[in-house]
Amino acid sequence: MKLTVNSKEILKAVQLVGNLIKSQSIVPILDCVLFNIEEGVLYLEADNLEVRSKYQMPVEFFGNYFTCIPYALLVNMLKGFPDGPVEFEFSDKEVLLISAGGKYKIPLENAIDFPKNKHEDAAEAIVINSLELVEGLKKALVFLGNDLTAWDSTVLITIDEKETRIAGGTGKAFYEEVLPIGAAPAKIPLSKSTVAYLVNSVSIEETMAISYIDNKVFFTLENRLITAIKPSAPYPNYISLFDKMVNDKTYKIEKDTLLPPLKRLANITDKDQTIVKFSFKEDGLILEYANDFKQYNAVETLQIDYSGEELITGFPANQIISILNFTHGDTTMELSLAAKPCLITQGSMRFLVAAMRPNENQTPKA
Repeated sequence: MKLTVNSKEILKAVQLVGNLIKSQSIVPILDCVLFNIEEGVLYLEADNLEVRSKYQMPVEFFGNYFTCIPYALLVNMLKGFPDGPVEFEFSDKEVLLISAGGKYKIPLENAIDFPKNKHEDAAEAIVINSLELVEGLKKALVFLGNDLTAWDSTVLITIDEKETRIAGGTGKAFYEEVLPIGAAPAKIPLSKSTVAYLVNSVSIEETMAISYIDNKVFFTLENRLITAIKPSAPYPNYISLFDKMVNDKTYKIEKDTLLPPLKRLANITDKDQTIVKFSFKEDGLILEYANDFKQYNAVETLQIDYSGEELITGFPANQIISILNFTHGDTTMELSLAAKPCLITQGSMRFLVAAMRPNENQTPKA
């Protein structure tokens, strides 16, 4: 059995689905891409038991056929082929790739062992621009935690009749963005690995339909279907954190003024202690970091637009830097007490950053 396709087209398609494959799975069949040809359409599928990705493309092939090809081997071979036709010659236990005079043999795995795709009908929840969703997920991904069993490694998509909220974060920093897209009310949690796969594999602007059932969510694109299992950890009512804030101090951030000195200080902080001291005084802001153990310190003094009483507090430098990297316009930091989190807003985005008092031995000596 033979299949001839363009080398670059098949490489792109295989990578789109195969990017979710985790290296060296304990189940060998999960290291493979399923090739399934039905009535002139090639369906490529990959599955890591949490996310399943399916891509379809028309091909010239008579009959039906399915098999599994190890992803890493296939991709590495296709990357070296010139742009042009590549022939897949299938036999019972192997496939021969023929391109520009070269021949490469890859062993096949039994497709019977590949996880079955149990299709389940789901009511359509929302239709969204794919890149708008991905941009929101990309921001949320920066603030997620690493405990994959906890809520803080989850992104929550909340939908109502007027808008859609994308939210994610931990006890140190939290992000929310509102998109003016409404649909039937729903709450759709996505795991960190699902979000990472969407961010890395959706790069073309197109219409995406998001639908769901009790334990699964479906992302439907023009030639693709991505199925993900919802995480089970209950998500807290994060909106109440925003609602309970009572701020009486305001700092209008000029990104070009704050970001460079903050990056300079972040470069010298300990990896385990990135807290920079923020001292707000009338029209000035003093940023400080000191390491008494290694006997160095640094101070930056900025002229800023600040209203409110003097305040001395501390924030994780890396979290503030991440937020500023996402802002592109009028940005405001609202504060209350030294031990309370600050609220940073810009356009449709808002961020909460926990205040952390710098240790006394990290305060530069006069």
